[in-house]
Amino acid sequence: MRARIPAGIDLEDRLLYGLSPARLGYVTAIGVLAIWCWRQPVWLPLRVVPALLLVGAAIAVGWMRRDGRHLDAWAEDVVRYLLRNYRLVLIAPPPRRPRTGKAPEAAAVEEQDLTTVPQVAVFVLANSEPP
Repeated sequence: MRARIPAGIDLEDRLLYGLSPARLGYVTAIGVLAIWCWRQPVWLPLRVVPALLLVGAAIAVGWMRRDGRHLDAWAEDVVRYLLRNYRLVLIAPPPRRPRTGKAPEAAAVEEQDLTTVPQVAVFVLANSEPP
């Protein structure tokens, strides 16, 4: 007895307009964002430009292909590449004393709360491979 295997078993399911369930979700979510931008009570060009950009992004994500692969597959590959080859490094500046306008000797003697001093942290995209 011979078993027959269907030829299209590895193809994606198509739900609507040739979109797979995931791509239909992407198009729907981006479309909802475009409608939200359009419905904002602001000046017309500030509504139209983001809404049209989002509609273009929805069309690109849903139907655009490059070398036979959809954009979500390309985005997944880019994220995997970045996570494997780079890391975010937090570089926090050392704590510093606020300026008090007093002489350095008087400022050193006076105790101050350093938590009120604004500090800036910097994220650096660093290569994770050794040099």
